[in-house]
Amino acid sequence: MIVSRNKKTDCFLPNDYLINLLGIIINYLENINSSFYLLFTIAMDKKRRNVMRNNTKKLQTILVAVLLLVVTMSIGYAALSATLTITGNNVIQQAITWNIAFTGTSVTGTGSGIGSTTTGRDCKTATISGTSVTLANGVALSKPGDKCIYSLTIKNNGNITGQLASITPTEPTSTSCTKTNASSSVSAKMVCGNLTYTLSGSNDDSTKLTTGSTLAASATKSAFLIIEYTGSNVNSSQVNQAGGKFTIVYNQA
Repeated sequence: MIVSRNKKTDCFLPNDYLINLLGIIINYLENINSSFYLLFTIAMDKKRRNVMRNNTKKLQTILVAVLLLVVTMSIGYAALSATLTITGNNVIQQAITWNIAFTGTSVTGTGSGIGSTTTGRDCKTATISGTSVTLANGVALSKPGDKCIYSLTIKNNGNITGQLASITPTEPTSTSCTKTNASSSVSAKMVCGNLTYTLSGSNDDSTKLTTGSTLAASATKSAFLIIEYTGSNVNSSQVNQAGGKFTIVYNQA
């Protein structure tokens, strides 16, 4: 047996006793280490919980802020998108009449010429049908000075004002003519060989039938179709001119 001497008491301790004592100390230290580990674990868990608690509070704060922002934006958007309404109350379209036409059903041409002879001149009668005037077949002018004048009346049968927009001549078939459209200062005219056709505001063209003039509701305007032999010679054989016309256009003023 190994013994140990205690110099202070001058006694000896058995070696087994020392081994047992060392085991007790080791166990004590292990228990202390376990306690420290447990305390450390508890401390760490508490720290994690505090971190999570703090993070949760931060997340809740962020969510509340976002919610408040959304609510604020919604209120602002509602203010910016305020709706204004304009409602028509029994908007009507009144009955309007648009009708500008010639009056009457027929007109006989008035003939004139140089001297009293009427030989070779026959003005005949023109037929009127609303917006058109058609000369009878066989109107004749054969020598210098012969003239046929047709007195016409244009009436606005509607209830809104019209404005004379244009008067355009169309030359007779297979005939070459010099044409002049009506303007604000001249009447429409065309010269076709020995004959001159004029649509005027008077029987001698002293008053022009010009564009731009207005025709009020129920008002009338005079128009004269003048056909005149303006050539200086006579024809040795018959010459026919068919299909010549004037087109008058009125627009809403």
